Amino acid sequence: MTTAFIYQNAAYFQPSFALQKLSTAYARQNFQATDTEVKDGTDLDNMTVPSPITEDLIAFTLQYDCVVGARAFEYNGEIVVAAITTPFYLKSERDKAKNEIQSDLRNLTDYENITVTFDVGIYRNIREELNDSDKERLLKLAKTR
Repeated sequence: MTTAFIYQNAAYFQPSFALQKLSTAYARQNFQATDTEVKDGTDLDNMTVPSPITEDLIAFTLQYDCVVGARAFEYNGEIVVAAITTPFYLKSERDKAKNEIQSDLRNLTDYENITVTFDVGIYRNIREELNDSDKERLLKLAKTR
């Protein structure tokens, strides 16, 4: 089972290395002495690990100047990347940025089915824990919008 992973307002130059360091730093700060619970009371044994591919795609997407936030999830071999951007003045600028991000993400990975959306509703609904029906619904929305 894969889950969505959320990063906002950050830029990474080497996604895998930076995310590994970020995850390690977060874990060191939040583990209690028992190493079975996070400070907020989350049970680590029942947590699902974010997909490394979605982490890297989010980090890569955040490198664009127009992107201020990104979330992603994987479902049945398809990936949805939802991004929050700075305002665009022309629709052609928006479409150009969206197509550029999508083609760069496809070139970066072996996935052909990557959908990039700037829809705030989809962005807002991507959470760390998504069930399959929510993923399927969001995937259909991302493809139609």
